[in-house]
Amino acid sequence: MTIKIAYFTSAESDLRSVVKAASRIAETHKDWVKIYARSKGDFISRAAIDTIIKESREARIAIFHLHGGKDSLPDFDRLVEALHGAGVLLHIQALPSEDDAELRALSSVGREDYQRIRAYINYSGTENYYHLFLYLANRFGGGDFALKEPAPLPWEGIYHPRYPEGIELQNYLQQHYRPGKLTVGIPFYQSSWVAQNTEHIDVLIEAVEKRGANVIPVFAYTLRDVELGTKGLKWVMENYFMRDGKPLVDVLIYTLAFSQAKFSGQNSGQSAEEEKSCFAFLGVPVIKAILSLNTYEEWSTTLQGVNPLDVAISAALPEFDGALITVPVATREFAERDPLTGATMVSYFPVPERVNKVVDLALKWASLRYKSNQDKKVAIIFNNYPPRNDTIGTAFGLDSPVSVLNILREMKAAGYTLDSLPESGQELMEEILSRVTNDRRWASAEQMASLAVDGVTPEEYERQWQTFPRQVQEKMKKDWGNPPGEVFNYQGRLLIPGIINGNV
Repeated sequence: MTIKIAYFTSAESDLRSVVKAASRIAETHKDWVKIYARSKGDFISRAAIDTIIKESREARIAIFHLHGGKDSLPDFDRLVEALHGAGVLLHIQALPSEDDAELRALSSVGREDYQRIRAYINYSGTENYYHLFLYLANRFGGGDFALKEPAPLPWEGIYHPRYPEGIELQNYLQQHYRPGKLTVGIPFYQSSWVAQNTEHIDVLIEAVEKRGANVIPVFAYTLRDVELGTKGLKWVMENYFMRDGKPLVDVLIYTLAFSQAKFSGQNSGQSAEEEKSCFAFLGVPVIKAILSLNTYEEWSTTLQGVNPLDVAISAALPEFDGALITVPVATREFAERDPLTGATMVSYFPVPERVNKVVDLALKWASLRYKSNQDKKVAIIFNNYPPRNDTIGTAFGLDSPVSVLNILREMKAAGYTLDSLPESGQELMEEILSRVTNDRRWASAEQMASLAVDGVTPEEYERQWQTFPRQVQEKMKKDWGNPPGEVFNYQGRLLIPGIINGNV
């Protein structure tokens, strides 16, 4: 007797393990078990969902793994109603960090079966899915196969492509940590390690090592969960990126999404104090490297590059934790449909040029830790659109001049070099207006040249120009003429609007 198992997930990372387990099943028990797998990306239209319902009505049991409740899978209620009406057994569960009481009530398998299935899925990995399918074949398909109990994989650990079997932190540090070198920490999701979707992490590691820096890459299950036994991101920070209460790393290249301070997990057992940003106590810059949900083609050909969901989960929310937002280092690509399960696997693939950009930026931030504040040079840029004097520092609901003045006061107290400190926001603006601004209506070229605090020579501009991609150069020439252009160009020297106050 062949048992058909339908597997639906709103998390595409599941599918690599499901497909590998199904392939193994096909080799060992091909006449007994058939797996049908689909992810949220397959639920693209009513017609597509109609096809999924038709193809899964013959299943003996349907498993739903939802990330974000019923709303995370389009037309969930219709699919469940159709399968229930066809006599298909249902197992519906959420992430361990989510309350799945409502979903459990919709399930038709018994309590003991529910807990067993739930454990296999929560622990994840090819081995657990393989034995899950054998368990279902035994329970609901008349099989009598030897199988293993659900077994957790490591929730956190050192990852490096040189050590496919893993390596303990202490051994890794003894072999690869060189005192006196800049050190970069790279935390990433345990689910990527489980699914072996680490190509983008491999390229990040390689880029750091090529620049002569230390790298400590760590996979982590970010939520602390008492039931699962996961320790959470704060524990990982303290035990992998710190030693004796001091940071072992100089900077983090952070690939995680959302705000870790805002999503601590239902079973975390954490206090409000513990749920604050886990970066604050680490005390190093956190560079947010974006894993875009767009494909490379979408990223490279669209004006925005990233989509609104990218902006929300990889820019807006991580800023709550104090992360510095950068650029996409990887894009999401879709593979061919798996011939056994029909699943479309999704993987993140690196964008090497952007990886190099982020690593270079991270190492520059890291080096600032070893420079005294009095020697650091800082640029503060006011919004100025349209480019008129009355719009310098325009910001809705914010007094920009006073805000900048407060920053200058804090910088002065922290030892940054300033020649003077304005008494008020008004005085700061008057000083700016006494020099060259972007408003060219009120001064001749000669007057602007005499008021400019600095400028860019033709040689300096040419050096910068040669670093721009050809596509960018062509667009700039189309809009502004041949370099260096005519705007703010006085006798070949480009005038810079603004003021200089010490090193600011």
